[in-house]
Amino acid sequence: MTTASPHGRLIVGFLAAFTALTASACSSATAPGDSSTNATPAKPIKGVEFDRKIADMMPKSIKGSKVLKMVVFQNTPYTIIDDKGNIQGLSTDLAAAVGTVLGVKVQQTQVAGVADAKVAVQSGRYDIGFGPFLPSAESLKTMNIVETLATSKSLLYKKGGTKVDGLTDFCGKTLTIASGSVPAQTAIDNFNHKVCPEAGLKPVVAKGMPEQSSQIVAVQSGRAFGANITDSAAAYYAQSHPDFSYYVLKDGDPQLFPPSVCGNIILKRNDELTKTWAAVMAKLYDSGASERLFKKWGAAPELIKPKVMTEAPSVG
Repeated sequence: MTTASPHGRLIVGFLAAFTALTASACSSATAPGDSSTNATPAKPIKGVEFDRKIADMMPKSIKGSKVLKMVVFQNTPYTIIDDKGNIQGLSTDLAAAVGTVLGVKVQQTQVAGVADAKVAVQSGRYDIGFGPFLPSAESLKTMNIVETLATSKSLLYKKGGTKVDGLTDFCGKTLTIASGSVPAQTAIDNFNHKVCPEAGLKPVVAKGMPEQSSQIVAVQSGRAFGANITDSAAAYYAQSHPDFSYYVLKDGDPQLFPPSVCGNIILKRNDELTKTWAAVMAKLYDSGASERLFKKWGAAPELIKPKVMTEAPSVG
């Protein structure tokens, strides 16, 4: 019997379009571009209330406009764009929760991918980049990052073939990765420099793909054995496709494949908003609201106490 990761996953929700992973994100991206979409209204979040102390921390410009502009990109299950162009997913529920705490409207705008989202925040057109984003020393020169979660790489594969019980079961197989993804390439290097040679097995063969949907298609068609994607993306896809399963790499070796710390981005000069956002995220974390929202959408990362990142973590 083919087995998945030993950690159970709470999966709720429905499948939407999947898109690519890039080197600058913990998650997905598509081709360049820019477009605004409507957000599907989210229901009030239980236990989330207005907080005057945190609201008073906001920059005057946002207090005046009562609008916080957040840029997102299709990134299942964090942000989902339905067939009518509406924004759904975790980002919509989180926007509603943040809006309640601050007493403002959180306006979401969709851009095509990670690079576009970073540019949108750097230009000052948007206040927050939702992501979640994988920070780098370079990005921290121009942006503040409020870390919120640690996500792990997984290998999504079709059931019915090779039994998967551990890391060595992938040796000698073709695996798709997102072209240019540093975490994905690091994972491949760890297979080929340690896991496979130490077991006396053939190395894995990496096949770069421009975006995540093409990675999965390659597995579906048999051109690749597995797709190297995030735990949340793999869990969400496998829940709606019972012929697929996934293996979380850290379950095989947490030292060799550690989780990557990710978060939301804010322009570096906007310290007031950075402190405000960190305070809101901490409030949602402490109240349990963040955990409930992540479970609702089947996201499987490890939530961490939100704080402003001071240096880029190592990439595993």
